Amino acid sequence: MDFEPTTDGLGYKVCLTKDGHTACAFVSSAHLIEDKRRQLEASIKADAERCAR
Repeated sequence: MDFEPTTDGLGYKVCLTKDGHTACAFVSSAHLIEDKRRQLEASIKADAERCAR
């Protein structure tokens, strides 16, 4: 999982890449970065399932 501050300084862009699929999201505070992992994993799983059809 990667993250970087947004250019406006109001939060962080968080991205997770798994099995060739990437999902990204915004969080408003650094302490929320790790909590976003489950949502990004679910998004990647759904995307992979759509691509498999």
